[in-house]
Amino acid sequence: MNKQEFEQFVIKDGKDILRFCRMNAGDTESGNELYQDTMLTLLEKRNKLSIERNIKGYALYTAILLWKNKKKKYAVRNRILPMSSLEEHVEQGGQLIVTYGSGIMDSREHVYLGGYPGAFRELLGVRVEEFVAIDQDDTIRLDNGWSGQMWADDITGVSDDCEVVARILPSAKDRALRGQAIVTCRSYGKGSAWYIGTKLDRSSAEQLFREQILKTDAALDEKEAHLLSGEVARGENTPLRIRRVKDGQCFEFIFNRCADQAVAVPVEGRPLYLLMAETGDDRVVLEPSGAAVYCVSEAVKRSE
Repeated sequence: MNKQEFEQFVIKDGKDILRFCRMNAGDTESGNELYQDTMLTLLEKRNKLSIERNIKGYALYTAILLWKNKKKKYAVRNRILPMSSLEEHVEQGGQLIVTYGSGIMDSREHVYLGGYPGAFRELLGVRVEEFVAIDQDDTIRLDNGWSGQMWADDITGVSDDCEVVARILPSAKDRALRGQAIVTCRSYGKGSAWYIGTKLDRSSAEQLFREQILKTDAALDEKEAHLLSGEVARGENTPLRIRRVKDGQCFEFIFNRCADQAVAVPVEGRPLYLLMAETGDDRVVLEPSGAAVYCVSEAVKRSE
């Protein structure tokens, strides 16, 4: 199918396909987007299409598949991270940590208006206008001794009930960032919502989580220190396993970092949370990007 034939197809059948997309999507805006995605898909495959085939039927079939994929993506996102559950989690005493680049688009991949991080802006109590890329070999120094790299948010608004945990030092190369808030914490109900507007280096991130979020006592005994350090497997295709101790209980967090392969991991204890994972006899099978949380306190006690 050459360019001219494709243009004639759009002129002849485009209106019917657009009408079908709007009807399938349920509203004009979503239907228009679905129509554009459908036509772009056909255009990319134009050289493989033949005018002797039922191109209109193929276009309608393509539109249905694209719409089903969008709905599936939305369902997965909403199941994994519904806003209502996040608010309830924090309000009931949980900790929410949101990093740079989060909450920018909605489930239809529309950018939220009114500043970043759109989906979490009210819960976090911060407003970001722009973000700045940090040179590869540069770092930004913060007023509490921490350091950041790669990215820095230009946080232009912080609510009155939001605490600024760290600011960028006045000596920063980018004048627009000097003195800007970069790590914040807002109390919400019984819990707290944290925003981290840069990529903290390893030492800074450890201090933030240990001293500020987890509020772990630095004076750990030898056994607790060993469990807290956890077992970290190296390599992107090996599962990441981390153990944490708090109030005498030990928890193990297991992550499958492989994007296209499931992994089976031997485990101890009782499963508390499974994400794209299935538990079995003394093991858990994690789908790509799956995660699991186990309470292993009982297993630790039995092994003593």
